[in-house]
Amino acid sequence: MEVGVLVILVIATLTKAQQINRAPQFLPAGDMDRFSLREDTPVGSSVYRLRGRDPEGTQVSFTVSGDYLSVDRNSGVVTLVQLLDREVTPMIEVIITITDERMFGDEPNTVPLRREIPILDVNDNRPVFHGEPYTFMVLESASPGATLFSSMNVTDADGGTNAEIKLHCVEEESPRACVKFEVREARVAEGQYVGIISLKEQLDYEMERQYTMVIRASDGGPEKRLTTTTTVVIEVKDVQDQPPIFLNAPFSTTVREASPPGTSVLEILARDGDLGEPRPITLSLQGDNAGYFVLSRVQTLEDGSLTATLSTSPVTLDREDPLILNNGGLYTFSVQAQEKGGEAAVSQVTVVVTDVDDQRPVFSQDEISISVPEDIADGTPLPGLNLVVTDGDVGENARFSLALEDISGSQGVFSIFPETAVGRTPVIIKVADSSKLDFENPHASNFVFKVVASERGVPVSEAVINITVTDTNDNSPVFLHPSYRFNVSEGAERGDLITKLLANDSDSGIFRKLSYSLKGFGAEKFRVNNSTGEIFVANCGLEICLDYERQKTFSLTYSATDGGGKVTSVNIFIDVEDENDNSPEFSRREYRRTVDEGATTFDPPLFVKATDADGENQGGGKVFYSLQEGNTDDEAFFVEPISGEVTIQRALTYLDTPTSTYTLTIRATDAGEPRRHSDVRVFITVGRDTNRPPRFRQRGYQAKVREDAPSGTSVIQVSASDPDGLDEALTYVLMAGARDNFIMNGTTGEITVAQGATLDRDVTPKYQVVVGAVDSGTVTRQTATTTVTVLLIDVNNKHPKFNQDSYTQYVSERLPVGEKVVTVKASDPDVDADLVYEITQPVMARDKTGVALTPSSPYDYLSTFRINGSTGEVEVSGALDHNAAAVVILTITVTDRNASEAFPNQIDTAEVTMYVQAFSDQNPIFAPPWTPARPQLEVTVKEEQQPGTVVFSVTAKDPVTGQPVRRYEKVGGSDPGEMFTVAPITGQVSLNSRLDYEASETKKTSLQVLAIAGDRSSQATVIVNIEDVNDNSPIFTENEYHARLAEDARFPKSVLTVNATDADTEERGQVTYTLGGEGALLFVINETTGEIVVAEGAELDRETTPTITLEVTAHDTPQGGISQRKTTVIVEIELTDVNDESPRWSESSYTAVVAENTVVGSPVTTVLATDPDLGVNGIVRYQLPEPQGEVHGLFSLDAESGVVSVRAPLNGKGRTEPYELIVRALDQGSPQQFSEATIRLFIGDVSTNDGVPSFKRPAPNEGASVKENSKVGTAVFQVEAEDPDDPSTPNGKIVYSFLDDGSNDGVFEIDPTTGVISTRTELDRETRAQYTVVVVAQDLGRPPQLASRLLVINITDVDDNIPVFVRLPGDKPLELEVEEEAAVGTVVGYVSAIDNDSGNNSLIDYRITDGNADGLFWVNRTLDNKGMIYVKGRVDREKVDSVTLTLLCGKLGRKMPSKKTYDQANPAMTQVHILVKDLDDNKPMFVKPVVTAGVRVDDSLQTEVVRLQAEDKDPTALPIRYGLHNISFSHIEDSVELLPDEEVNATGVFLLEESSGVLRTNAPLTRYAHGIFTAFVTAFSVPTDEPAIAKVTIYVLRDSDLMRFVFGITPGEVRRQLTTFRKDVENVLPVAASLNIYDTTYYSDADGAIDFSSTGSCFQLVGRNMHDTKVLLDTSRNNKLEKVFDKYTVKKVERCVPRRESRQVDWVEVWVLVIAAFIGVGGSVAAVSVCCLYSRYRRRVKRQQHHLRLLESPHSTTPVLPPGSIIMLPPGPPPGAPQPNGAMPTASVLSSEPPRAYEWQERGLPLDTVSYRSAQR
Repeated sequence: MEVGVLVILVIATLTKAQQINRAPQFLPAGDMDRFSLREDTPVGSSVYRLRGRDPEGTQVSFTVSGDYLSVDRNSGVVTLVQLLDREVTPMIEVIITITDERMFGDEPNTVPLRREIPILDVNDNRPVFHGEPYTFMVLESASPGATLFSSMNVTDADGGTNAEIKLHCVEEESPRACVKFEVREARVAEGQYVGIISLKEQLDYEMERQYTMVIRASDGGPEKRLTTTTTVVIEVKDVQDQPPIFLNAPFSTTVREASPPGTSVLEILARDGDLGEPRPITLSLQGDNAGYFVLSRVQTLEDGSLTATLSTSPVTLDREDPLILNNGGLYTFSVQAQEKGGEAAVSQVTVVVTDVDDQRPVFSQDEISISVPEDIADGTPLPGLNLVVTDGDVGENARFSLALEDISGSQGVFSIFPETAVGRTPVIIKVADSSKLDFENPHASNFVFKVVASERGVPVSEAVINITVTDTNDNSPVFLHPSYRFNVSEGAERGDLITKLLANDSDSGIFRKLSYSLKGFGAEKFRVNNSTGEIFVANCGLEICLDYERQKTFSLTYSATDGGGKVTSVNIFIDVEDENDNSPEFSRREYRRTVDEGATTFDPPLFVKATDADGENQGGGKVFYSLQEGNTDDEAFFVEPISGEVTIQRALTYLDTPTSTYTLTIRATDAGEPRRHSDVRVFITVGRDTNRPPRFRQRGYQAKVREDAPSGTSVIQVSASDPDGLDEALTYVLMAGARDNFIMNGTTGEITVAQGATLDRDVTPKYQVVVGAVDSGTVTRQTATTTVTVLLIDVNNKHPKFNQDSYTQYVSERLPVGEKVVTVKASDPDVDADLVYEITQPVMARDKTGVALTPSSPYDYLSTFRINGSTGEVEVSGALDHNAAAVVILTITVTDRNASEAFPNQIDTAEVTMYVQAFSDQNPIFAPPWTPARPQLEVTVKEEQQPGTVVFSVTAKDPVTGQPVRRYEKVGGSDPGEMFTVAPITGQVSLNSRLDYEASETKKTSLQVLAIAGDRSSQATVIVNIEDVNDNSPIFTENEYHARLAEDARFPKSVLTVNATDADTEERGQVTYTLGGEGALLFVINETTGEIVVAEGAELDRETTPTITLEVTAHDTPQGGISQRKTTVIVEIELTDVNDESPRWSESSYTAVVAENTVVGSPVTTVLATDPDLGVNGIVRYQLPEPQGEVHGLFSLDAESGVVSVRAPLNGKGRTEPYELIVRALDQGSPQQFSEATIRLFIGDVSTNDGVPSFKRPAPNEGASVKENSKVGTAVFQVEAEDPDDPSTPNGKIVYSFLDDGSNDGVFEIDPTTGVISTRTELDRETRAQYTVVVVAQDLGRPPQLASRLLVINITDVDDNIPVFVRLPGDKPLELEVEEEAAVGTVVGYVSAIDNDSGNNSLIDYRITDGNADGLFWVNRTLDNKGMIYVKGRVDREKVDSVTLTLLCGKLGRKMPSKKTYDQANPAMTQVHILVKDLDDNKPMFVKPVVTAGVRVDDSLQTEVVRLQAEDKDPTALPIRYGLHNISFSHIEDSVELLPDEEVNATGVFLLEESSGVLRTNAPLTRYAHGIFTAFVTAFSVPTDEPAIAKVTIYVLRDSDLMRFVFGITPGEVRRQLTTFRKDVENVLPVAASLNIYDTTYYSDADGAIDFSSTGSCFQLVGRNMHDTKVLLDTSRNNKLEKVFDKYTVKKVERCVPRRESRQVDWVEVWVLVIAAFIGVGGSVAAVSVCCLYSRYRRRVKRQQHHLRLLESPHSTTPVLPPGSIIMLPPGPPPGAPQPNGAMPTASVLSSEPPRAYEWQERGLPLDTVSYRSAQR
């Protein structure tokens, strides 16, 4: 009983112990970790929610400490209860708690957490200026860039970017201050800045004494920017830096000489330039060395300025003083203003001293010599007279008179104008009586007289005029002949003299001097000495200038021009003389021919052809051929000297030469002097061409072979051919790339795998094998190569391999089925490997006691694990039991399922040991989410924590005691990097080394921890996720950025792009950019890309800020926060200069004084401008822009120095009002900038009406013209003059007139106001072509001033005549000749028309309007108004033998019709007949180059076989000569008995008439029946030309072989239609055939009866693939043929000789034969008897007449020919005639060899009487 109670108490105690109230926990994202608040969060808003849980599932409650936050105990919602202010409280510290409920009698658990909540800044504070108001002083002499004020403190209570302050001047409120000053900020600390004011531009106290500068401070709030403004008062302090200034300068006045002392001249007003504290000044005169003036009435005014009066002194003012006289009446000195103890200023005073009458008239030259042409007209002013008389006085003091005084013969010859003048006057002397001028009369060719100037009737000065009368050009050059012809050798060298051709001119002097020129087509090949008239061969720039073969004659125009411009031209013809300068040229560079072994002739014949371009005098192109050398000992070849035919002298064999090729050198020699020649090589190959290399049948080969192919496996077979040998004799070899893995059959070309080959696709996947083919050449063996690409086919022959030999894994016995435990991996190098994993035997297991299990054990350990065959993942497949199987060792096999049969069983094994950990309720239990079924924990650890830092804890409880486990161990090997250390007691895991998120590939790691309680343990796999923290600041790619930017860049011009990277991830690695620095407002940056561009509206100015420094800050974590990191980099932008600044003038306007009589070239004033740009952009040049109005042309401006000088006399320009002169300053940049300033010019008036009119029109030597048909009143010219005096006064008003109203015969009048000259009467150019008038421009002043100008008026011609040809009615066309093939541009001839107009109106143009349809000719006008007809196209006489051209003449430049037929009544038209002269430029051509003919076997000798016909298109060509060559014979039927070869001799069978081309029979043809003769016929007209060749085929036929047409008309009618009939029949036959018709006679039938109404024509059809002729002519099968037969009345087609029908012999005929036989026998016996008797008789006679002797005649050397035989001679001279080169003729191997003597008898061929008689005698 007691024992039972005790047991119950123990159990209750244990149960109590296990019921523990565990502490609650905050849930992730519910514990205020990394929580922050914006300071503008509204009070009362919910800002967070606390979340947690209790392990026992009880309700939890929350609390939060502090004054700012409150929390709902149950929901955990946190609410803001007090207003936040980051600037007061940047961080709130709170303690949050979570409390569970009471359980198991235990007190509730409370878990506290301390949290710091940062308050995020909001831009709610404006910048604040401290120490206001701001004011300071600055000296006006301060330098730009100097810091003036730095006591401006600005703060912003916000933080971060919200506290970044920018300062700038507000231009809208203080524009002048912002121009002079600038403000920038300097950072002291966050939110604390100092404002610095510096000077931008130089200050000037006198311009501005105080500035008010409004400064605005802006913070950097990204959402909204807050600003504050302040005002700075800047006082400018004066500095004594300005000299005194004259208030009424410049000083200029006019004073009469000898004015009384004390005469007031002008007032002077001056003061100190410094206005702040002006100093006293004093005035004094400087430079008044003569003491003419003094200062009087000096007094100081209230404003501090000083005034004084300039007066004349007691010293009498004298204009004749050299100081004044030499300065043009000006007296200049200076007045100085000196400030006390300071600077001085000087201003010039200009006094114009007026004159009195004390000057005499002066001539510009004392003596003048003038030449006057003898044909000058009356009233004409002397040309070239430039005489001016000047009186230095003014007004009436300058009046004088002019007159002529004779010295030598001038009385009454000349007159003078004007006779009275004032001041400066040009002198005009006119011819009064031109009849007294005569160049040929010595007494009338020179005149001398004086021009005398008098004042008040007293001569005071004079000038002498010498007049020389000159000759006029009234003669043209004259040549002795109208045309000339000269010769020059084509070998003439450059510079060789051809001839000298001179003309004569009757004029004198320069008019007599002639210059010569040469023009025309080809004139560039000659050079003329323009002085001597010598014509030379020119240096035309070509190697050969003159070439007879290119151009034989040059038709040129030779001109002589005299010194007066008159031209005379003649035609010259330069004939080029031919030299033998051309060697013969062969038509080919070499000749090649291949013949068969044993050949004796060339088929077709072989000709070499050379031509010689030289002319008739050098052989006329004749060429002779000779064989120079060959590579054989004997003469196997012969070349015909005239024709160039190469013939074979003996049978050829390839054994004659080592290469089976004959090499001949043939020479062509011309007939010129000296002889020239050229050689050509002839290659004749016997049997075959040269030894050429073999050729593979493919360019390249490709094959595939398995890498396990055994030796001997065929890879591929290559094949080549030998073009000059047997393909079977080729040898194939491997040349490269086989690597001993392949061999080749040298005979067949087959490539196979070599013995012991090591083919491995994994090592060498491809082979490039070079294969060669070598031929069997005996001299040189030729080789060809090709490439065979062998690709290895992969064979699965490699075993797979596990990445590890063994694996170890701890698993809990509570793991569920399907849980992955471990993954095994294997690799295989084979391409097609297919790996499969499986668990194989042995699989071993041991229980917890170490006893090995067997398959028969109760526990099925074999099915506890399974593997994914594809991935290698091992997972739990059955219930695990630590007690039954504590260790399971698996054998895992990987197999390649694609293993080849040759390499089976490709496997590998690995061992996987599974330690099954026991699960027990008493085993330690890790904190959730660890479960025995899934023993894993997952934690997150921030990177970059220091080694030793505790990053997390593993905790476990002992379920037995309920206490935390106090022993932990890290499983060995589970932490490969030894990253962590596990505290053995607390389970805290600390770092051994730094974790780096960026360096980790998987971003996680793991370790296994054992919790041990006694002998009980549990394992947890801790997966550590590495959390990225913002531990990396952005890094810029450059330490500093530099860029260059043109100062004129505008938005959105890109400057550069900065780039920064951040190694962190997610938002921590996102980089944004901001811009700061002194020029931040000028640019903007793309916050994402970093591209910096010019800000919109920003204007850059290099002159103000040459370099801009920006600060670019790269921020990570774009949303900000306390963890945000940033990096700043400097960006320096150098502004490059752009020409954007205009030059700046030193003064806004200038003032200068100058007297009107100032000498030209005198300086007036100096201007100055500067340009702040750099380089050429800052170089300043000066100019005067146009127009300048009243002062245009009066002044000049030095472009470099800016000095303004007098350019033209200023007489009459003086006045009290100033003139304005615009000056321009330009820089040298692009685009060029400029600015302008004004100079106020005071021109002092020296005297009244001193301005002399000057002419603007006419200019010197300018003329006018008017047409002769102009109406009365037509305006001719407008005279324009100007007067320097004021045009509103009489002194400046101008009137116009003629010098003498009678000078122009009253033909013209001039308007006195406008100056327009117009006609008064009608004009006639033929009466007078030119008028000379003198126009006068005179002002209305007192005294008046005038100027005169000579004007020549030419009467121009009117085009009132048309061009015409000079011909009579009925005249024949002009006859011209031209050779055919004349070069383009060759002149054919000239036509000439006339036009009675002059000048351009007489220029004539020509056009061909008819007769030139082919465009062969063209016409161009020449300089002498002729029409030159020349060759424009190819002239071929064979196409056109003559042309009649119609030419039209017309005005040059006017449109003429292109087509118009000839009208004899139209004088503007003419005809030219051009005859084309023939050249022999065409070779004969056969009408039919292939001729087929037939001849009957029984035809008589001299029967015409065929008529060969060749044509030569040249009508003047020599007669065509024919020749017969290479005749041969062959049989066409094997059934015919063939003639022995030695008896087949075709030579002499036929005869060809040389002149007619008729081929006739020349021997009986019986033995040639059923045979074919083949021959070649040549035709030529010039022996040296290459002949035309025709091939002739002649069939020898019997009548039985022929067919016959039977026509229903007479033979005469048939003969007339025979040609067309033959063509029509040939066209409709189904096969290509030639129809040969042999005779045309009256038709006779088989019985011999003649039908006189019908005609029979025997014929033969010849062609390939011929069938039965009768079938081919069967009209039932050919409708077209039937129509042809009907057309020509063909009644039938039959055999020419009917075949005889066989019949049986009757008994009568048999008896007749028997009787005939007896008679024959009897006759034979009788004949024998007669012979015996006759023999006895002869023997008796010999014995009786033994004294008789028979004499034998000597053997004749001349062959005896049978009657009718004809010898055929070769072309050329007759036998025995000398050859062109003097050698004796050689027998032509082309000639037919005549038969031997009595050969016709030896052959046994009878010569019948008919044949004998038919032979020619």
